[in-house]
Amino acid sequence: MKSSIDPIKRWSALLTLMKKNGLGWALHNLDPHLRVARSPDFYRGVEVEHLLPKDYLKFVKNFDYPVIGFSYYCQKGLSFLPPEHIQSLSPFVFNKDGDELAPSSKGPTRVRFAFFAGRDLADIRGVAFGKSKSGGVSVWSVDGMVQTELGSFSNWLNAKIDEIIHYINSLSKLEMKELKNKDTSKGDPFL
Repeated sequence: MKSSIDPIKRWSALLTLMKKNGLGWALHNLDPHLRVARSPDFYRGVEVEHLLPKDYLKFVKNFDYPVIGFSYYCQKGLSFLPPEHIQSLSPFVFNKDGDELAPSSKGPTRVRFAFFAGRDLADIRGVAFGKSKSGGVSVWSVDGMVQTELGSFSNWLNAKIDEIIHYINSLSKLEMKELKNKDTSKGDPFL
């Protein structure tokens, strides 16, 4: 099912709302120097391109790999991962049976799930692309292993934007003031 609301426009509106409320510091991009080396377990690399949907590719073309974090280990925020992180972490997302992915001896390992955004990168918690039950590609919640199918990227992103907007709009004046003093812009709050 396609989303009727353009997530590109909604993301832009979210950024405007954050800046208007003095929360622009909570949005940044991962420092390009913090790139991840290839995993020694998957020394031939991994293949994730087969799982990256067009609406996701359009989003990262427009916004790169944004990070929204209102505090360290922020459950309201999210860190979109650059390609190196996607390739490094995706092989370690287990399926529902807990099966590990075996490295290919012939070339890059074709992953089952592309872990593209997280809220706790050390424990691989966030969301990944994977095959949907209907045969296409869907977003799945991940907590070490895939949990729940969440739908298309556009629908998932619109729901995530709604969640963040609701969080910002629900803050009292005192909570907003306290939040503004938590400035985590010095680094990725999810690493």
